[in-house]
Amino acid sequence: MPEILLALGEFRFSVDTAAHQSLARTAEYRWPQQDRLARAPALQFVGPGTETVTLQGVIHPHARGGLGQLDRMRAMAGAGVP
Repeated sequence: MPEILLALGEFRFSVDTAAHQSLARTAEYRWPQQDRLARAPALQFVGPGTETVTLQGVIHPHARGGLGQLDRMRAMAGAGVP
């Protein structure tokens, strides 16, 4: 069994199946400005915002069982599954 480098949901990436070329992760933290009477505005932490993971790579589906994996990814995206 190949050693898993990373997993994104049910999709597993390893060197011999679908190695990724780059991985970037960003996170937002929300600090909206709050106006105050006779004072300078203040910032208030209201919680985390959006977190985004960007995974770039090349998938060669015919080398590993055909286009089924790509079809599943498209179906999940169309169903709104993150």
